[in-house]
Amino acid sequence: PLEYITAFEPMLMQAPKTCYADVKSIVEEDLGAPIDALFSEFAESPIASASLGQVHKATLRATGEEVAVKV
Repeated sequence: PLEYITAFEPMLMQAPKTCYADVKSIVEEDLGAPIDALFSEFAESPIASASLGQVHKATLRATGEEVAVKV
């Protein structure tokens, strides 16, 4: 409903972003490898951010596939 969209939109559009150093650390810990070994490209700035996480555009090193990484 429109009331919910209006109420929650600020949380989606203005959520605080986690710094890249922390994102890198989380990804490496969760995936068990250095980020450079997993991705040929990994955007330092998120393409989206919400109350529970943020999304970074990346390219898988193994296949060249473009992916969205939610942290």
